[in-house]
Parts: sequence; C-alpha cells; structure tokens
Amino acid sequence: MNHIDESTIIPNLVVGSIAVVLGILVMVFRRRLHAATAAIEHAIVGRRGAERLLRLQKPYWVGLAGFGSVMIGALMLFYGVVGLSQLSGG
Repeated sequence: MNHIDESTIIPNLVVGSIAVVLGILVMVFRRRLHAATAAIEHAIVGRRGAERLLRLQKPYWVGLAGFGSVMIGALMLFYGVVGLSQLSGG
C-alpha cells in the first residue's frame, strides 16, 4: 500500500486552503484584476504595446486561471486529508 510522506500533510492542507481561497477571489474579481493588469501593462509598455497585449487577454482567461488554482488547491487538500487518514491508521 502506498504511504504518503508525513512531512507533506500540513503543507498540503495549508497551501491547498490558500490556493482555493485565492482562486475563488480571482474568479470573483476577474474583471477588476484584468483591468488592473491592463493598466499596469499600459504604464510599462505604452499604449500601442498594451493594445496588442489586450487582443489576446480577456477576463475569461483570468477566471480560468483562478479555476485552475481552485482545482490544484482541492487536490492538495485531498492529499492532505488522505495523509491524515493514513497517519491515523484509517
């Protein structure tokens, strides 16, 4: 039977929880985050460069990245709980 390394249980639970919360926040505030990113790019690369970058960037992709963060965090939480279960003899 596979055994999960005990030293990864707490980090999986902590970082997994943070990843889920941040992912949800990114999905909820994706439009604001996209607008802020566009403003920063405009300041860094100028108007023409920012317009070119914005052709490929949409709030949808920001939300999708947030969803990916939630999925990774959920997987980490799952492995943390499995590790706790194995540690307790379950």
